[in-house]
Amino acid sequence: GDANPSLRINPAKDRWYCDVAVRGGGPASLARLLGVVAQKTSNIVRVHEYKDKNGALIAKHVRLRGGRAKFIWAPTGVVIASLPLYRQYDEQPDTPTILSESEHDADEIASIGVASNALPGAGARIREHHLEVLKGRAVVFIPHPDPAGERFVSENIRILRRAGIQKI
Repeated sequence: GDANPSLRINPAKDRWYCDVAVRGGGPASLARLLGVVAQKTSNIVRVHEYKDKNGALIAKHVRLRGGRAKFIWAPTGVVIASLPLYRQYDEQPDTPTILSESEHDADEIASIGVASNALPGAGARIREHHLEVLKGRAVVFIPHPDPAGERFVSENIRILRRAGIQKI
């Protein structure tokens, strides 16, 4: 040990200072000084994959780090309205369809063993090709507890009712 410690670290400010060397800085500069090579961190938080009925990847919805929710779609130019329900082909044909407001919610619900779907894109509406999957099934909505979630449910219930789907 050092009888007179000269390195001071302030975790609250994310700073360090060495009294002997008369220098200081942040975590990256200390790592460089110690010869530690920092690994690049990914900007990607989550990736949601949209697949066709054969399991082939057709699009990815990628969430990026940042203050506000930042998403990108791959491939660039994908027609979001043409995509199937997220996790559509995980469903059992004779079970109710749980329709959550986001892919992340659908994944969380699926993680406890319950099949769940999401519409592609924030605030999305049910499209004609989604109705083919939903006809004859009960649909259960899992919205976010905010005005956008209320709109998500009310708009999509209207679409389902117009299509003759009453088990909502």
